[in-house]
Amino acid sequence: MKNGDLVQEAINRASNEGIYTIAMGNSLMGTGRDPLGDSNDLNSYIKGYFWRNTEYRMIKEDILVPMDSRCVASPTGDDKYVFYYSGGMSWAVPYTAGLYALCCQVNPKNFHEFQQEVQ
Repeated sequence: MKNGDLVQEAINRASNEGIYTIAMGNSLMGTGRDPLGDSNDLNSYIKGYFWRNTEYRMIKEDILVPMDSRCVASPTGDDKYVFYYSGGMSWAVPYTAGLYALCCQVNPKNFHEFQQEVQ
């Protein structure tokens, strides 16, 4: 990865300040979903659109988060929504960060301990 050493340095600096970072990588992947499927049904999720045709081998530690077939606030107006059939990994990282923040709010002690283990 171009400038990978600089990225790692920034992550290390953040970690030293007690900031937990989430980055795209081999263990964080986005999922696709049948647009008409039930988002609460785990069987409706598949590989994400952009990596659907690749030879990616899932491992136990992989974290899969919703990426495709999402309805979000529209850039065309405050009261409008838009549906995107395909997303990207740039949607998976903030989704994961949001989950982490919610978990920290519910039980800060456990997630502080988790953060220490990860470091």
